[in-house]
Amino acid sequence: MKTKKIILLAFLAIFTFLNCKGEELGRCDLPNGLIPYKKEQVYSFIDGTGQTIEVPVIESKWRWLTSRDETERDYYTYRNQIVELDSEPNNLNIYFRLDANGCMTGKDYNEIGIAVTLLDKSFVVGLYVDAEGNFLTDNSTFFHESIEINGKVYHDVIEQNSENNEGVSKQIFYNKTYGILQINRDGESFLSINQKTEETKSSSHTDILNEEFGITSINDVKINTSETKLLRIYAVTGALVYSFSTNFNLKSAYLNKGIYIVETTNYLGEVKREKIVVK
Repeated sequence: MKTKKIILLAFLAIFTFLNCKGEELGRCDLPNGLIPYKKEQVYSFIDGTGQTIEVPVIESKWRWLTSRDETERDYYTYRNQIVELDSEPNNLNIYFRLDANGCMTGKDYNEIGIAVTLLDKSFVVGLYVDAEGNFLTDNSTFFHESIEINGKVYHDVIEQNSENNEGVSKQIFYNKTYGILQINRDGESFLSINQKTEETKSSSHTDILNEEFGITSINDVKINTSETKLLRIYAVTGALVYSFSTNFNLKSAYLNKGIYIVETTNYLGEVKREKIVVK
């Protein structure tokens, strides 16, 4: 009799546990290939002072997580990806978090959260992708089929411009092949990918550099704000040193002495370039 009672209690416990577990309301998966960094590999970046930083990937994992609904019984299952690069000697940490939690909220997109800490400064941004892994754009996020950064052309690049609560402007260039290409804070380089510069620059830059100077002061550059969608400034090396989609105030570029190319793009996609010298 005692044995039967134990078996009955055990059966009731199992039944209660299974009943309390609830039902899975949905399962949200993630596309692969959005964060290209591989565990135990080392990647090279350049900070704002031109210093090269080698940073290894210390964490890269996929997980299935659950989230309860309001009943605290039924649940959603969603996939999660964590990637972390860390170089303690150089005080650089790069952290990625990607959650496939869109189906829980009825949204049709997921967010790649990126947090970068270098010395005493930080950069936090969210890039949005659809269920197929395509980057989503808005009035401050642009997609480039190709763009030149630090003298090298990259393809399928997403650019996002934003501002934090302290009024600090932030900008990131990113693609699925290399990850972070460049990060700017207040128009100044914060971190960029370290790759060898192409020996030959783009023909558009080469041609304009061979022309005579038409403008000798950055203050003489006239920007039609009603027609300009995007403003970029390149150094003679081909490095992108300033880019903004609003508040086209060239004085905020804080350019050092040298030769630069000011490039403006209007809402029709037409590009205009002018060469200037900052004395």
